[in-house]
Amino acid sequence: MLDHPKRPADSDRRSFLKVAGAMSAASALALTSQTSRADGDSDDLPETRVQQLFDSMTADQKEAVCFDWDYVDPRRGLLRTRISNNWHITEPVINSEFYTGEQRALIREIFEGIIAPEWHERIDKQLQDDAGGFGKSNNIAIFGTPGGDKFEFV
Repeated sequence: MLDHPKRPADSDRRSFLKVAGAMSAASALALTSQTSRADGDSDDLPETRVQQLFDSMTADQKEAVCFDWDYVDPRRGLLRTRISNNWHITEPVINSEFYTGEQRALIREIFEGIIAPEWHERIDKQLQDDAGGFGKSNNIAIFGTPGGDKFEFV
């Protein structure tokens, strides 16, 4: 960004870019069980990490962030397809006490596993600039059951 005083149009443009960046990151985080990789050990696949995360969750955690594949929110419709500016798909923030340290590490591994390594630093910089860093204002959700017919990590 250029260093100059913000004009109203700059503020609107910056808001738009923040939202677009966040939506791009959120879209990049969506993954389904049909995704596969030709190379690498299956233990290193993001799908495996989602399964590990899911298995490590308590009943209360699952109630807050895990949903049936076709879960319909009364106000928002089919939740896994919902797209909206600056919204949190679930309440708990990644870097909160809601998740254990191991779970936060798994979420980060999933994030890194579904994004090309050359983009990690750039996306981290964007998250730092816009939200104070990875996990500071980001949320996750799991739709379906990992290891089942279909699931999605958002």
